[in-house]
Amino acid sequence: MFATGSVLVAELDGVISPASSSYLLRALHIAENEHAQCLIMTLDTPGGLDVSMREITKAILNADVPVVVYIAPSGARA
Repeated sequence: MFATGSVLVAELDGVISPASSSYLLRALHIAENEHAQCLIMTLDTPGGLDVSMREITKAILNADVPVVVYIAPSGARA
């Protein structure tokens, strides 16, 4: 049996801030509403605001859709 549904991708390149947190949380919300197979988050970030990072982590851990975090491109960091 194969599952149907989309795979959504959200890309973040830069410092984690309230704006980037809002972007990733919105992407997760869309993935859940569309009953996506998963959300892939591609990251290249040096880190950022602790509150924003914790908000993102909490949302991923409580998500109704699987979340794959991919550090990209080659040489990226997170």
